[in-house]
Amino acid sequence: MLPLDSLQDAGMPATPGPAVVVEGDLASVRRSALAELATRLRSLNRPVGIAASVAPTAVDRAVTLLPPAGWTRLFEAVGFSVRRQLELREAETTGRWRDAWTAADPYRMAGVDRVGFVLDPAPCAPEGGIRSFRSLLGPQHPLRRARVVLGLLLAGYQDFHNLAPWLEAIDPRDLRVILRQGVGERDETVADDLDAACRAYGVPAVRVGPLADSTLDDLDVQVLLSASESPANSVHLGNAVMLLHARALGWATGHVQHGIWPRAEFPLPIATCADIVLAWSDEYREVIGAGDHAFAVVGGMRFDRYTDVAHRSAAALYGSWAGRFDRHVVVATNLHWQQHGRAIDGFAAVTELASRHPSTLFTLKPHPYEAVEPGAGELPNVVVLSEPVVLAGGLDPADVVESADLVVCTPSTIALEATLAGKPCFVIDTDNPSRHRFVDYRPLSALSGWLDDDRRVGCCREGYAEHYSEPSTRGRALDLSLDALAGAMERRSSLVPGTSAAVARALYDLYAEAARDAGQLRRDFQTASDYALSLAAALEEKDRYIERLRRGLGGP
Repeated sequence: MLPLDSLQDAGMPATPGPAVVVEGDLASVRRSALAELATRLRSLNRPVGIAASVAPTAVDRAVTLLPPAGWTRLFEAVGFSVRRQLELREAETTGRWRDAWTAADPYRMAGVDRVGFVLDPAPCAPEGGIRSFRSLLGPQHPLRRARVVLGLLLAGYQDFHNLAPWLEAIDPRDLRVILRQGVGERDETVADDLDAACRAYGVPAVRVGPLADSTLDDLDVQVLLSASESPANSVHLGNAVMLLHARALGWATGHVQHGIWPRAEFPLPIATCADIVLAWSDEYREVIGAGDHAFAVVGGMRFDRYTDVAHRSAAALYGSWAGRFDRHVVVATNLHWQQHGRAIDGFAAVTELASRHPSTLFTLKPHPYEAVEPGAGELPNVVVLSEPVVLAGGLDPADVVESADLVVCTPSTIALEATLAGKPCFVIDTDNPSRHRFVDYRPLSALSGWLDDDRRVGCCREGYAEHYSEPSTRGRALDLSLDALAGAMERRSSLVPGTSAAVARALYDLYAEAARDAGQLRRDFQTASDYALSLAAALEEKDRYIERLRRGLGGP
């Protein structure tokens, strides 16, 4: 927020009477606390000069962004009237998040950094209540104390999104983020992104190497949670190493269900090094198998918000320009997954749909590790939410699902979230052998007709949500998880440090070898792909080459 005199210098009229000057920027407040902060401002019962960001700052820090119409609705909901607003531009800046935001331009106001407001208290505050904020901002709730000090282990974007509900719900005094580096070829970029995102919640990350080291020894963590720990791949194995080290330090450890397990890709049951498994439903019990660990069906904290679904319009998400469209279709893809048997160009598919349905707004939400078409934000009815845009805006994928009228996805957990949110969902058949139960997969060619059909039927049948998300846990996942972790604290089994170190080293060697093999496979695949492209280009030109050769030989 800007001091009032800064607004006046920028062209704002002076505000008569006493004024409250609030330092800082509303965008630095976590989304789930915005309603409480705005309500406190209204209780001052004075005019307020204030500013709020509508784009990431020059320094790539995580923020909560709203379009100007969203900020205005928030102020009006707590009893302010907006006397004047002014677009504020800073010197031209650049940065990874800033550049991605500018390219996507989800608010359709490129070049504007902040909007300044002069607010007057209305004669009496409205009786909007929590519902008026729920549809605008998403769930609003106070922070909870966790009863224990929780460590959240992050090694990639998916870890962050799976564990972000803990950052949203738990007091930062009870949280520590452990950021494992040395993971993959894009390590530094990913680590910097995740560190910035966690700082937005007031929990700066402690960076450690790919193998657990003495950095962990000085942390006051009691329970370490991982959302990707298994023998499935090198990243999961590296996280397992961390859990073994944590157990040697006497910490309890928890395995948080990551998603719907791809049963056709990995043999069951999978192994875990954790003391306790926190699962969405009993379906995961077969995946994880028997073992020395405890198993607790606690539901998914990311699903709790769907017990109180509020329709969040596309205009609430992107601004008033998005309200001009008849409907909002969200397309979520995970096309980086090599198990898909049929190649699909997600951006090309959305572009074609957008041209056929100009009165429909499309949001493409690719997987964090999918490449995104540059300049995609230039299309009038398409918004592309790449990972930097999602992190910079403080968005949860559920924010996007809730704002949709229809959801389209490749086989992924988004289908489950859409079903829980009551959104009709079309699941594209990619010939992936790992298939969810109770889902009717359909070819991409049928999608346009499905969008046009007013009597459309979603692909997810009755029983789908109940199979993968235990109904009795919904709305209670945080309490159930904290209770389960308290029990794990009492039952935890510390490992002998020397034994733990030896097992961790063996696991890490396996992890490192797998990482090297994966890198070589990627390079080999790229070489083969380049060769195939050059061969295709040569075949396209073969007739011209033959004609030139014929003429050179003096043929007729």
